[in-house]
Amino acid sequence: MELPTGLPSREDFVLPGREVLEEAFRHLDSAWPGGPFAEPARELLRSHAARVQERLRAYDQLKGRAIHEQDAWFVTHGEPHSAIVIRQADGGMRLVDWDTTLVAPRERDLWMVLDDQMTGWVEYLEATGRVRLSEEMLGLYRERWALAEICIDVAEFRRPHQDTEDMRVSWQELVEYLA
Repeated sequence: MELPTGLPSREDFVLPGREVLEEAFRHLDSAWPGGPFAEPARELLRSHAARVQERLRAYDQLKGRAIHEQDAWFVTHGEPHSAIVIRQADGGMRLVDWDTTLVAPRERDLWMVLDDQMTGWVEYLEATGRVRLSEEMLGLYRERWALAEICIDVAEFRRPHQDTEDMRVSWQELVEYLA
């Protein structure tokens, strides 16, 4: 497979927006003036701060182990779906969406497509051969998604904002991810 120049990078497990979340933890005792969801978000985060910080510590420990096990990493997409490939007449496939591609554990893609009943795992094995799946790594990526969403939502509520449909969706997501 021919790769675009400079791609893909290697997974580093950095949580986008984590620094904003860490800053928010330092300001839980003073008002957030960003907009209509700022104060409710501050109160919600304050009531869950210890648990979120515990989740961040557990995530850091797990990512540390994952970084040391890079011998079985592959090219992954990060948002797998059928529109990221083109099927060729000879039966081959070409990856056409390289925006989120990284060399990473296979679980980076699989956590999104395998449900609790592992639907699709047999088909994956038929296509790839006998491979080991790490439940711990699947959990790492599930938690990464949840923590990244918390970071994104807290950042939104700390900035100036209005009561819009998008902000109401972000609020509902924050409530769910902190539950």
